[in-house]
Amino acid sequence: YEYAPVNLTVFLGLISDPDTLKSSCVTMAADYFFHANAGLSFRRSLKPEDVRGRSVMFASPGSPEGVLLRMSDIEASRSVMYYDELKHLVAKAKIEHSSMESVLLNMYESGSLGNCVKREKDNFAFAAGTYSIAMIFCSTHDDFMRLWAKLSGDSDGLNSRMFFLPAPEQPKPMTTYREVDHREAAKRTEDYLALGVSRRTFKVENIHLWDEARKN
Repeated sequence: YEYAPVNLTVFLGLISDPDTLKSSCVTMAADYFFHANAGLSFRRSLKPEDVRGRSVMFASPGSPEGVLLRMSDIEASRSVMYYDELKHLVAKAKIEHSSMESVLLNMYESGSLGNCVKREKDNFAFAAGTYSIAMIFCSTHDDFMRLWAKLSGDSDGLNSRMFFLPAPEQPKPMTTYREVDHREAAKRTEDYLALGVSRRTFKVENIHLWDEARKN
């Protein structure tokens, strides 16, 4: 919106009992957006023309800096870091002298991020507000509290930025898996996304009503 830039970053944690198909749900959602021409999985052969207008999914990346470096190489501005298991993220974050926690907080706000070292090919720079990096992780109820305490510690930074999605106490009974053809729906999603991109900024006709709404 013209008077209030919107941060489109989402940090999502899926928490449920074992064998509840958390990872499969994420994979299916990603597949839907791949069909909508809005995303693709990272691979070394990607070129700038491949990622233009798309989000790139990185599976269990070793570090946020690695993601930023790869994004810089292919000129991507949007990506999703996906951890099939929360323990993979925690293991990377708890390495001695790791800067993952602080970088994640900066990523969420789309703040200025960069790396300047002697090896020129390892340098990158992202100006504030020019990129969006989301994060998704999966965890079981039993592992979540123990692992999350190691990652977030006493800081409220990550806690206040995460959206935790616990499974229902009484999940629906498991049924036979059926392949769903979602190509038609994905095409409609692609059209809606293109419309939003073409509009770019949405005008606010009455700034006074806007201010009153934001107070509430």
